[in-house]
Amino acid sequence: MLKSGSIDQKSHDGWLGMATGMYKDNPQLVRDEAIRSASLAGMNLMIAAQAKGFVSGAMVGFDPEGVKKVLGISDRYVPVMLIAVGPEAPGNWPRKPRFSVDQVLSFNKFKEF
Repeated sequence: MLKSGSIDQKSHDGWLGMATGMYKDNPQLVRDEAIRSASLAGMNLMIAAQAKGFVSGAMVGFDPEGVKKVLGISDRYVPVMLIAVGPEAPGNWPRKPRFSVDQVLSFNKFKEF
């Protein structure tokens, strides 16, 4: 953002200081944030695929170390999920039943589900 001129040096230094301080001594927070960010990116990929007429499915239960080895991913990264994307095939299972919005979402106060 600094290079693009979107923020000035003072703002850049402030944001960098906050991020460095927040994550510096907390590797669990770093990992949790990486998983949160990757999950949101994955969700957006799935929504974009659906908008283009494709179906998708997030896959867990894979071997992250194997994925890193096959794809040449450095230890700096954590494979969070694999996402299969493709055209809908005849005979695909129908979408699993989903809870209604009222069963999973509450506004303005905590609700035990």
